[in-house]
Amino acid sequence: MMSREQREYLGELYREQDQLMLEHREWLAEREAAGGSPVRKSEPEPNMSAETDWAKWEEWMEGHKNLLREEMLEACGEAMGMLAVEIKKDMRAERDAEMLKLKSEISELKGRVDVLLGLVTRSGDIVSLPKGDWRRGA
Repeated sequence: MMSREQREYLGELYREQDQLMLEHREWLAEREAAGGSPVRKSEPEPNMSAETDWAKWEEWMEGHKNLLREEMLEACGEAMGMLAVEIKKDMRAERDAEMLKLKSEISELKGRVDVLLGLVTRSGDIVSLPKGDWRRGA
């Protein structure tokens, strides 16, 4: 389930993509109106020669990739954080269930010890069993 902020962020991205696509369509329409085709098959563009300086474009592209990389790292970090929270919840639930089981067992054993002490002692005196009794040993 997406949060409100995530939906708003995606909405901004979609609007930006729509704007870029609109600008590209307009650019293609202007080229075609000027008599050029988007792709020339027979000859290369005159301004696309080996001497064309691509440094500014490369700089922009590198910056753009860095921004995307940061966004991806942030999204991965958020996803890992949410996963860690869920794993902790599961681990706590398992631990709590095990603790409840152990507490119940301890209570039961305490009750048994109290019963045994009640049988062995009467009014604070320890009852000694006869020598030949199988419960006493040799």
